[in-house]
Amino acid sequence: MTLTVHPFGAYLAIPFGRGREDLQMSSVVKIIKKDATTVRATDMADLDGMPVQLVDGNRAGVLRMFGKWGARRLRQIGVRDAMLVGVPGSSHTTADGNFTAGRMATAVAQQGPWSADPMLYFTQAMKPAHEGNKQARNIDFLMGVLACTHEKVTGQVVLLDDVVTTGAHMVACARKLRALGATVSIALCVAQTFKTKVANALDIPAFRIET
Repeated sequence: MTLTVHPFGAYLAIPFGRGREDLQMSSVVKIIKKDATTVRATDMADLDGMPVQLVDGNRAGVLRMFGKWGARRLRQIGVRDAMLVGVPGSSHTTADGNFTAGRMATAVAQQGPWSADPMLYFTQAMKPAHEGNKQARNIDFLMGVLACTHEKVTGQVVLLDDVVTTGAHMVACARKLRALGATVSIALCVAQTFKTKVANALDIPAFRIET
């Protein structure tokens, strides 16, 4: 089975050769994750033409921009009735929406008829993969420490994640929810990681992950 992932943009994983859109996306990722950015980037505008400042403390504004984009994308691909579920980060061990992808799910749900449910969490905290923890990208390991607040999940689920590199967390979540009865074939993310520069970091096509 596959998971079709729709990215808002690209995250360039190299510190040089960044253009305007690359800097904007780097700042978007940092603000959504930490509500702060060390990147100087040109401000953006959301789908309604409203200005979005890429500055410390404007997570709400950046999330609103992502929410509008995510809602439009779901409508474009015909998703009318679905539960939006955030992919928990490596350190998220509580069943609440107070984590990056949980806030993203809420931001999209506020723009349409969908509901957000922070049903997934990990039973133990882990160091993230970028800190050298290989288990954080081991799907079998992740499945073993991934928990759900529901014994059964029905209907369509759309997964949300911040940055997708290998997609291991997303795959583990998709498998977990499918095992509980859900249909999981679509995901949204803030950014897909690239190791080389792309033509336009704000215009990235959907891609598929084998699950």
